[in-house]
Amino acid sequence: MGDSVDHVGSRLLLLLALASVVPLTAWANDRFGCKNVWIASNATFLLGSLLCGLANSMSLLIVARAVQGVGGGMLLPTGQTILAREAGPGRLGRVMSVVGIPSMLGPLSKSVTAFPGVPAEDRFRICLAVAGVCDVLVALVCFSARHGRALAAAQPAVG
Repeated sequence: MGDSVDHVGSRLLLLLALASVVPLTAWANDRFGCKNVWIASNATFLLGSLLCGLANSMSLLIVARAVQGVGGGMLLPTGQTILAREAGPGRLGRVMSVVGIPSMLGPLSKSVTAFPGVPAEDRFRICLAVAGVCDVLVALVCFSARHGRALAAAQPAVG
């Protein structure tokens, strides 16, 4: 599947799916909890990426890009909500500026990560592998931070 007008359609559907779920994010975060929404949206995005890599027809690619858009559309707002709640009002500006930089640089990095000469299916697989490694690292950091807080809370006060 080379670059064609159909690929423009799959990209357009991705953007439409991204934009359509953003208004639902606040409701979902309140209803199901930020952690659960972030995990579900990340899993949905990874599933969409996997399906993009496995797509053998333009129809499947378009559906996979829609799935990817639904997951990706909730990732950034949910992540920002989690960070805003953890940072508190005193550090909110600094945290949001740090979060904003990757969200602006992400689209620009496409020129660096476009992998000239590599078929689109393989690019999706490469990105899926990178995202999977990042998810494992995030899970390890979150588990160790939660485990560390639990140990600190369980220790008796000295004195």
